Amino acid sequence: MDQSRTLRTSAALAAFASAVLLAGCGGGSSDDTAGAAAERPCATDGGTVLRADVDGDGRTDTVTDPGRDSSRTTVAFHDGPTVKPGAVRAPKGLQSAVTFGDFDGDGHLDMAVAAGTPDAVDDPAGDAQKVHEVVWGPLGQDLKGEEVSSIKLAGNLFVYRLRASDTDHDGTAELSVFQTQGDGQVARFPTVFHGRDADAGRNGDNAYDLPHWPERYKPGWADLGTCSS
Repeated sequence: MDQSRTLRTSAALAAFASAVLLAGCGGGSSDDTAGAAAERPCATDGGTVLRADVDGDGRTDTVTDPGRDSSRTTVAFHDGPTVKPGAVRAPKGLQSAVTFGDFDGDGHLDMAVAAGTPDAVDDPAGDAQKVHEVVWGPLGQDLKGEEVSSIKLAGNLFVYRLRASDTDHDGTAELSVFQTQGDGQVARFPTVFHGRDADAGRNGDNAYDLPHWPERYKPGWADLGTCSS
């Protein structure tokens, strides 16, 4: 009787050890690792697609900016809905610009949003700057975030585009705000962050003619690094 009990105990221990070994070596169904989040956000398709964990659930979501111009950004959540952030954060009827990046370096993806009515000729519309904010991650699938900060802007002209970049590759994204300047021109204003205070109200670059807007200033995530797969 004692020998039988010993054999059963040995068999159970062997089965447990095998299970631990399989888990440590990545055994089991491939579904267990499907959608696993990348270590840091990375880009594909020439900067038009960002793969990152948007909602903080540990799985990779897909952010798409098809024209690299921040005006048609969408988020496809892993095993979840596809959302248009501009429609979520901006009042209906306004033109919006949306981009994503980890602006405070805390490991969570943040979202920058601007929305308003474009300038009429050289005169700013009354609601040209209706929305200009950073929504701090983790964002959740409703994109509400844990905190929202207003972006301080230069003047009262329309925010034409937004761009998140990581030109120094330190894992913390930079945010560029592009505002119209009249006469068909746009100027880039780099955002300075003090904690979660965002100031894009000074030190703007020279104005650029819209038809010849330099390629390196177009929105998109080309310099965040290329995804390995």
